[in-house]
Amino acid sequence: MSRDKSFDWRMDGMTTSYMIVATAQQEGRDPVDALRQEIRYRKRSGVNVPTMTKREMEQAEHDMQVFTIHTILAVALMILWEEHNFRHAALNRFAKRFNVYADALLSGSINWEDILDCLREECDIYLDKEEFFRDTRKRD
Repeated sequence: MSRDKSFDWRMDGMTTSYMIVATAQQEGRDPVDALRQEIRYRKRSGVNVPTMTKREMEQAEHDMQVFTIHTILAVALMILWEEHNFRHAALNRFAKRFNVYADALLSGSINWEDILDCLREECDIYLDKEEFFRDTRKRD
């Protein structure tokens, strides 16, 4: 007898729900409230990985953010070196300052809107925040 994918998805959902309830009970939290928070998080984030809990998804999200920030730093350093003749000391100063902003973003001390507002008000650079979140696969 062959099982269809919807059966597998239901089983994954039940397993994940069980993990959420069990963890909440171990931590002394209300299991039903933990499930509600999980559902709210998944709806808000738009991420729905059946076998990952909210905590695991948050860790994965953090890891992706760190990877992305490191990638952007590497690209920026290459451009500053190749196009603007920055050398070792200047590149290190830039990287240190970049990391201050990156850490502030990751900790929630500042957000993208703060940075975009500052660039617009102080530097007369207008970046559309919708561009940051637009799915590039949907563009013409």
